[in-house]
Amino acid sequence: MIAGNCDYYSCVDIIRLIFEDGGAQEIEVSFSDHFGDSKYGDTVIWTGGRSMKVGGEIVLKNNRDHIFARGYKIENSNINLKSISLPLSPSAHIFAITLVS
Repeated sequence: MIAGNCDYYSCVDIIRLIFEDGGAQEIEVSFSDHFGDSKYGDTVIWTGGRSMKVGGEIVLKNNRDHIFARGYKIENSNINLKSISLPLSPSAHIFAITLVS
């Protein structure tokens, strides 16, 4: 499961899994916009405001920001994972990754 969101609309990118046996899997991941509703069937796991620094002071915004979560299938779940290459999009924000076999 991946928890995350996207700035400025929604985005789709690739996560690459590298396994100890040399195999690899690319997973197309999608992130809904933090201001909007779920666009890809992901689940809202957090909603709240955010703070911004304005003129040197921290200001609490009353925006309805979200963090979403969605599960993805790992094809070779019986092989140890060696590494994960994260999305390159500067708009994609990943807050957590949970791996379950």
